Amino acid sequence: FYWMMLLFLVSFVASSGAWGNFAVDIYVQHFGLSTIEAGKLNSVATGMQVFLGPLIGLYVDRHGGSLLICLTGSILMTIPHFILCFFAKGYSSEVLFLICELLLGLAQALIQTTVFPLVATAVPHRFVSSAMGIAGASLNMAMVLSPFLTGLIHDQTGNYLDSMIMFVLQDIF
Repeated sequence: FYWMMLLFLVSFVASSGAWGNFAVDIYVQHFGLSTIEAGKLNSVATGMQVFLGPLIGLYVDRHGGSLLICLTGSILMTIPHFILCFFAKGYSSEVLFLICELLLGLAQALIQTTVFPLVATAVPHRFVSSAMGIAGASLNMAMVLSPFLTGLIHDQTGNYLDSMIMFVLQDIF
């Protein structure tokens, strides 16, 4: 279970981290928004996590359900990346983009609040520090490699569509 959770966490961080790094550029280059509009949109998901994370944590502490909430977040995260990748090109209103960022913020808050306790409980108590150390190293590796791959894909293809397909595939994994 630990290794599955670790792979899930690495995939999540790769997708959300690369999206966070490149979202403004994607909104500007791929969707034609201004840099200011793109910056505002990019801050929505992170801003939501600030407020939702503690509330979700309180809920989980009282009612449990970490695994179900984590899986719900994972499914939810796929939806906005899928929409942005396959349906949003040519869309001229920020409403769709805002809805996608709101869904990403909710999904990320659901996952981040629940996945770390799940990882910690997936191993015997005496190995928790080692398990979290491996998880931290793996997350940092994902945070380094995913933006690099996103940029490499963009440089090779000249657009962000293939990079966004990679986000969708990471979300599905």
